[in-house]
Amino acid sequence: MPTKAKSSQHTDLHRVDILALSTDEKLAFFLNLYNAMVIHAVIRGGRPNGVIDRRSFFSDFQYLVGGNVYSLNIIKNGILRNNRRSPYSLMKPFSNADKRIELALPKVNPLIHFGLCNGTRSSPSVRFNADFGQEKEVLKWIMDYLDATKAGLLTHLLSDGGPVNVAYHNYDWSVNS
Repeated sequence: MPTKAKSSQHTDLHRVDILALSTDEKLAFFLNLYNAMVIHAVIRGGRPNGVIDRRSFFSDFQYLVGGNVYSLNIIKNGILRNNRRSPYSLMKPFSNADKRIELALPKVNPLIHFGLCNGTRSSPSVRFNADFGQEKEVLKWIMDYLDATKAGLLTHLLSDGGPVNVAYHNYDWSVNS
């Protein structure tokens, strides 16, 4: 269970002026908020079992921030992914009339997925940041997840200064125990 101090801190989020944040500050704020909410949701409601529970987990657990309600799905797909619809969804998170659309980041950084913890075995460990960092810094952090051969190759590519392509692999959705 969260302590009283932590519980009151999350209730104070309704006072945050998100519009005053720069794009980089919004990125860090919403990455950190997402990760904190995942931890809180698992502690409060337990881990989701199956597709229906997972959908509810990401949509129904919500915080009031800056006078607006945010779920994990809204943060990830509406804010961090520039109002892109989630897989298997027919609609985008925000309609054009939704005032939260102003907060959507102008450009999607695919590396955000390495900063988002979903509480699953395949997701990155929780990491809270004041700044998400430059892409090369994030790629250096990703090396912790690679075997030695791939980490050595990534180190070489980063020092070379050329473009780096990121490929994604299968994802283990089972929850950490």
